[in-house]
Amino acid sequence: MLQRLIAISILLILISACQEQNSQKSKPSLKDSVLNEYLQDKASLPYFDTSESNFRIMKAYNKNDTAFLSKVRDKLEEEKKYRPSLDSMESCLQQPKLQDLKVEEAYRFLYRSTGSSTNFHITISKFGEELKLRFITYKFQGYDTLGCRILEEYDKPISATMWTSVVNALDTADFWGLKENNGIEGYDGDNIKIIGYINKTQFFPGRHHLVYRWAVSRTTLSKAFELVMKYSTK
Repeated sequence: MLQRLIAISILLILISACQEQNSQKSKPSLKDSVLNEYLQDKASLPYFDTSESNFRIMKAYNKNDTAFLSKVRDKLEEEKKYRPSLDSMESCLQQPKLQDLKVEEAYRFLYRSTGSSTNFHITISKFGEELKLRFITYKFQGYDTLGCRILEEYDKPISATMWTSVVNALDTADFWGLKENNGIEGYDGDNIKIIGYINKTQFFPGRHHLVYRWAVSRTTLSKAFELVMKYSTK
């Protein structure tokens, strides 16, 4: 009788353990439930762009969409294949990232035109009352046999009025709200890459954003670039 009671007790414990394990398996983890809630919430908003690449990757991960994720992996592998050659084209540019400048706020303008051999690399930064512009012109590797080389490089102070006018021009263009890439490309003309950075504070989480546009003169970002070019003169 005692042995029978022990066997029944063990059986009940095993059944209870299996039920608990099944319950834990069926219950989504915190990270999965938060991700699922985030995707559902954002997809329900009429103004949220669900075609944005980061959102699509998160959605594919959440749905285990292996076909889409395989395409993303293939694209990443393709980009990694060409990255060394692209990096070598601008190997003479050894500039720190904006977040490494130890400033409160900064914007970088990278401009290239197919009609000119000269490229522009301009950074404006703010630290307290110190406002500075760093100007670089260079030729990239492959343009001729001399390789990547800097043609001119200097720092200069800028006024608060100059800083404000550039930031206002970026705000007017909705820089922080623009997509990184609008998908418009061309073989001729010019292109610009603008990177923005605002350091985090006790009450602000910080910001970092990049926008690339082909044919900058046709975009709302042209005003901000025209201003930094104007303020770059010695």
